[in-house]
Amino acid sequence: IRSCLRASVAVQGSDGRLLGSRWAGSGVIVRADADGLVILTNRHVVDPKDTDRKDANRFELMLADGSKREATVRWMDPDGVDLALLVCPGPGPEGLRPIGPRGEPDAVMGERVFAVGNPEGLHWTYTEGVISAIRDMKLFGPEVEVVQTQTPINHGNSGGGLFDVEGRLVGLN
Repeated sequence: IRSCLRASVAVQGSDGRLLGSRWAGSGVIVRADADGLVILTNRHVVDPKDTDRKDANRFELMLADGSKREATVRWMDPDGVDLALLVCPGPGPEGLRPIGPRGEPDAVMGERVFAVGNPEGLHWTYTEGVISAIRDMKLFGPEVEVVQTQTPINHGNSGGGLFDVEGRLVGLN
C-alpha cells in the first residue's frame, strides 16, 4: 500500500480568476527518469473541454512528500478514451516506485482492490472493495476494457489508481 500511496499524486488547477473555480483530481506516477515524472490520469481531469481553466496545459501537482510541482500535458487520448499523461520535471518523493500496468494475470470479478485518491481535497485517501464486473465497451471508437468496482469513489478520485492487493495498477478511477 505504501508504494501505491507514494506513487499517487493530487492534480489541482483553477481557471485563473481571483474568485474563479478550482478543481482537483488524482493521478499515478508510472515512470520516473532523468527527464522527470510521467503521471497517468483521466482525460477529463485535464481536458479544457471538461474544466473552466484558461491555461490548457499547466497544472499543479502535490506529491506524497507534500511538495508541489508544475506539470504539463504530454498526451490526451485522441479517440476520446478517458486517459491522459502529464509530465513533471525533477525526481519523485523518497522511496518512490513508479506503478506500471498490472499485465498478466487479468483482473477477475470478485477480486479485492483498493483505490487511492484525493476526494474533495482530502489527500491520499484509501478505500477498498471488489471488482464487480469486467466489460469490453466501445467508447468513441476503440473498444476498451472497463473494470466496474464496488470501491467507494468520490469527486477528486478521478484519475487515481485502482490497485490489486499486491499493489499493481488494475485501472484508473
